[in-house]
Amino acid sequence: QSSDAQKNIMEFLRNLGKKLQGRVLSSCGEVSSRVKGISSIISQFDSLIDKFPPLEKQAGSRFGNKAFRQWFEAMTQATPELISQNIIPENLKETNVVDEISTYLSESFGNSTRIDFGTGHEACFINWLYCLHASGILKEEDLEGVAFLIIPLYLKLVDRLVAVYSLEPAGTHGVWSLDDYHFLPFLLGALQLLGNRDLSPRSILDPQAIAENSSNYLYFGAVKTLRETKSSVAFALGAPMLNDIAQLPSWEIISSGLYDMFRAEVLGKFPVTQHFLFGSIIQSTWRKAPESPEAIPPPVSGLALLSMQKRSPQDEVDPFTKYFKHMRKQPNINDNRQQQHQIGIHEMEQQLIPHTKLDNNLGIKVNGWTIDCLKAPLSNAQELKAIEENGISFSLPEMFFGNNFLRIVNENLKVGILFDPVAAIAKCDLKCEVKGRTDVSVPLSESWKERSENVAIKLAHKKHDWTYTTDYMGTITQDGKAITPIPTSEYKINMDLLRRRDPILWFNEITLFESELDDFGLCKYSIKIRVMPSCFFLLVRFWVRIDGAIARVWDTRIFHEFSTKQIVFQHTKKEVDYPTLLSAVKSQLPSFFNDPENFIDHLRTVSEETTYVQLP
Repeated sequence: QSSDAQKNIMEFLRNLGKKLQGRVLSSCGEVSSRVKGISSIISQFDSLIDKFPPLEKQAGSRFGNKAFRQWFEAMTQATPELISQNIIPENLKETNVVDEISTYLSESFGNSTRIDFGTGHEACFINWLYCLHASGILKEEDLEGVAFLIIPLYLKLVDRLVAVYSLEPAGTHGVWSLDDYHFLPFLLGALQLLGNRDLSPRSILDPQAIAENSSNYLYFGAVKTLRETKSSVAFALGAPMLNDIAQLPSWEIISSGLYDMFRAEVLGKFPVTQHFLFGSIIQSTWRKAPESPEAIPPPVSGLALLSMQKRSPQDEVDPFTKYFKHMRKQPNINDNRQQQHQIGIHEMEQQLIPHTKLDNNLGIKVNGWTIDCLKAPLSNAQELKAIEENGISFSLPEMFFGNNFLRIVNENLKVGILFDPVAAIAKCDLKCEVKGRTDVSVPLSESWKERSENVAIKLAHKKHDWTYTTDYMGTITQDGKAITPIPTSEYKINMDLLRRRDPILWFNEITLFESELDDFGLCKYSIKIRVMPSCFFLLVRFWVRIDGAIARVWDTRIFHEFSTKQIVFQHTKKEVDYPTLLSAVKSQLPSFFNDPENFIDHLRTVSEETTYVQLP
């Protein structure tokens, strides 16, 4: 967090804010050809959306229309040439500058694999603008045009992408967005409003003030978009942090808090910066601290994790209090009278569920449930040795996150679900029965076929499944004892509830292990979880691709609606042989098969089952 790169980017942001301060967006004068060139690039990206309309068969999905991937691919391919044509001077066109800065721009509009958008992508756009300025392409006199014209154009394009392709929030409220997707318009918008005595922070709660000022103030424009997107829920619920910020006495406090928050919670977070390109302009100037073996705790797995002491209240630092130096107020439905005609008072009270975020986005407490996780680095040699000495008798995947976990506990109901990497990999032992697991063979190369009468070599290890196929769906306990969910045809996942655009209180993704299977393919075990005011929902996925042999995706969806007494588990196993898959998909690029979402629709359903756990 003390790197020169971060300091320079934050100073660049503050400089943009100074250009905006005390002025309305419509007051921008004539801009340079360089700023017009950037504007042209964004306009052409916007026009590309019309060429790739959303796929109709996904119309009922809440998030992630796959047509976004087509738009993203076209945008990425066009980026270097558009930059070169519109803004790069002749003396730099033959250098590496175009390639370096093109990466930042193409990463500014979301992730095509996850089909999501978040604050990290906004940060990439700021990095791109900073690179243009630091390399001398943008001059100091261009920054006014950047602040008044380019930033609003970018935000408008992003909002359209989110709406058209139903982009999922990336790490919602984790590396902090304020409205599921954005931080930038609120930070720059607060800097723009510094010294404004006509519009108080509470003005964002007034629909008339929003309507009158949304076109001239970034902050009000972002609030207007948020209210339109979440018109069916109270503002205090849909954007609790913004609602609390509106109670603060001045834009000076708000801008200072948001500035510090962006530096620490966006640019200071590894989940964001790990995706940055460090090169000749934004340089890596830090050194990794030496790792002390004594400082690494031994891996803890199995039922022991469920009984571990939870974080103390002192660990649960509220970001609002931390950055704005004021106590957070409880949501008040009376602040949302204009919305009460759309939803009833009782329904609003039901939605305004108190919840507590755990520090560093590591979990949440809501409705009697404590949900927490740990996302640690890859297990080192010492940790792997300890795991093997505790019962794993075969080689572990090369990317094994032995300290990671996701834990869901209700102490009042004495129920818990734990996702533990050691328990997951233990089921790869051939002594464990796994329904649907089959031997997988890899086709021989032509040279090997000449030496052998066999046409394939079976690579199944004597002790374990070499593809690491596991049907592990978590360690489930009730009253301290491990239990197995019961098959059911009565209980189902409430898909209508999940499709509803209720606010996401907490979201995370945890990887337990990943392997390239000795260069024969790829496998991965991960869990995605999102928590809403009315429920929590998990997608637990193991998938494996063996080149020339098979593609397999095993999913378990776990759902609990807080008003019910059941936790529902929906298990789906899909697979297809590789030649059939290749003939069914359009792309033959190796990278296409690194994401199961690209080809899961072409897999054959092998089995489906729904089970449940009855709560007291």
